[in-house]
Amino acid sequence: MGTKKEITVQISLTIFLIFFAIPLSSATITINSQTNSGYNLGDVIPISATVQTTTDISFNMDLVCGGNRTNFYRDSMTPGEPRTIASSLPLSKTIIGELKGTCSVNAYLGTDSKFTNNFQISDLINIESSISKTDFNPGEGILVKGNAVKENGKTVNGFIELNVLDGNSTVLSQPGTVNNGLFSVNITLPKDMRAGDYVLRLRVYEQDLSGAETNNGFTDKTIHIKQVPTSLEIVFEQPGAGVEPGTSVKVKAVLYDQTGVKIDSLAFLTIKNSKDKILNQVEKTTDEFLEFPIAYNEAPASWKVVAVSNKLTSETMFSILEKENASVEIVNKTVLITNTGNVPYNNTVLVKIADQTFNIDVYLKVDQSQRWLLTAPDGEYPV
Repeated sequence: MGTKKEITVQISLTIFLIFFAIPLSSATITINSQTNSGYNLGDVIPISATVQTTTDISFNMDLVCGGNRTNFYRDSMTPGEPRTIASSLPLSKTIIGELKGTCSVNAYLGTDSKFTNNFQISDLINIESSISKTDFNPGEGILVKGNAVKENGKTVNGFIELNVLDGNSTVLSQPGTVNNGLFSVNITLPKDMRAGDYVLRLRVYEQDLSGAETNNGFTDKTIHIKQVPTSLEIVFEQPGAGVEPGTSVKVKAVLYDQTGVKIDSLAFLTIKNSKDKILNQVEKTTDEFLEFPIAYNEAPASWKVVAVSNKLTSETMFSILEKENASVEIVNKTVLITNTGNVPYNNTVLVKIADQTFNIDVYLKVDQSQRWLLTAPDGEYPV
């Protein structure tokens, strides 16, 4: 009896050892190649793995990024000797979609699963650019030079857009190309561009064979467009630029920039008579009136105003109007009539004494006076 028990124990132990000698997994994976630390869209990641299976089974490789995954390789395995799989992962949106960031490749065969080291997938382009200055005149050209490098350290071969932005609006745009990471693009500002601050935006991008945009990046610089004096206007307060003698001419210079906006500056105003003689010359703030008195007896004529400001000159004419006028004074028994206008006074003066009316024909040169004696019977009369 004792012998049978020993035989039974030995058989059981042998079966137990044979059971544990059989591998629990029917397949094994070894990843032969590791990835680089970083890639950009358009790159291709080579993946090599050695697999062996004891059963018919499917071998898969997935790209895993932040908990999301997509399969890029699948093949059926059959039992046999170890087999080396040489595959590649093209980083195109048609294959990986929007996956990027910290990623790894997961290879799995049955219950065996292996991961590569982590790596970065990026669509970013880093741009370095330079311009000679930041203040520009309207109508001036802006030359921008620089280089563009992808996150993976490789130079860019693609396209560039140079945009001038006013807030969220694009004022103008200029396309260009990037070759071996280098670019040079020139844009000309409009001559009537409003003065102020603008954003100069550089956008660099690459495209795949289908024309879809892949890697991209941008950089902003602030530029200032100067306020440039472009026109000088002479403005009179009097309508029609006609001035009555005995009043004052009121005139000012108004300076405008490239968009018709007034500029505060200084201007020299010169008033000349009909003989081109300078009567007054003064420096005034633009948009501030100069007041110059015109004598009551100044002869009718065309005078000139000349304005100079910021290398701009403007001139215009104004007229001294004709004014026929006379003053009448009654002194004792005489009527004194004086020409107080600026042209000969040729008129008829009506004089009424009590119920009697008299017409006096008067012709007086400028500033000339004449007396007339009034006669009537003794008494007081309204005249």
